Amino acid sequence: MRVRVGDVDLFYETAGEGPPCILVHGGPGMSHPGRLVQFAALGDLVQLVAYDHRGHGRSSRAPEETYTQDQLAEDLGGLCRALGLDRPILCGTSAGGFVSLLYAGRYPDAVRALILVGTAASNSFMARASANMERLGTPPMRAAYRALWDGSITRPDEFRRAFETILSMYYYDKRRVPAHLADREFDPVTRRALIRDYSRYDARPGLARIAVPTFVAVGRHDWICPVEESEEIARAIPGAELHVFEHSGHSPHVEEAQAFIEAVREFLRRRVLDLEAQDRPR
Repeated sequence: MRVRVGDVDLFYETAGEGPPCILVHGGPGMSHPGRLVQFAALGDLVQLVAYDHRGHGRSSRAPEETYTQDQLAEDLGGLCRALGLDRPILCGTSAGGFVSLLYAGRYPDAVRALILVGTAASNSFMARASANMERLGTPPMRAAYRALWDGSITRPDEFRRAFETILSMYYYDKRRVPAHLADREFDPVTRRALIRDYSRYDARPGLARIAVPTFVAVGRHDWICPVEESEEIARAIPGAELHVFEHSGHSPHVEEAQAFIEAVREFLRRRVLDLEAQDRPR
């Protein structure tokens, strides 16, 4: 399904029942099929809403200058209004956490709760990621990483091959690494614009204004948004909970799926859904 949001048509799909929970994806320039499947076990507690950012997947393209983190945050608000989603839970993974943090800091009354996975509050993650790549990556990985960040990639097939070259860095258990990413779409124009905008990314000024229940998850072996980034978020958001998954890289919701889902379900029941039940008139 598609819905008009400002100057773009955003693709979205839903599953489950309950308060809305929007899945905000990362991976600048890449499509993200299967997100509803990854979080399907939450569908008895919340209504899952997965969507593609402008310039990604099945959403429409837009002028390159509109591919910024601020614009993606405004698109998120427009999506909520277009679909009539009142105070959703935001589940932001990786760079989707950037968008979620910007939106929640800018509009703190518009959010019910935050679930943040493998993300960062500012562009400080970039220096740490580069240092980790230099320390842990092979020469081909380091070359592919530089190409992914310096804007030199111009073709979708180059984009895919470069990302596949560094893909194992994202996993603690290398047996889980996919053989290829042929099921994804890659748009180098979108990626180039968004990563160029990272130089301005800083959600930290708004974190203290976020007063909703917040679940911060990170894999112990995350190289691109390391544990220090999630620790900073958890310190800055009042009452935030930090959950470190010891046997995961960048995606604990994939590598430790059962433990991750159980922790999120417990968090939602204890800090979100139970509070709503108490607030209902009797």
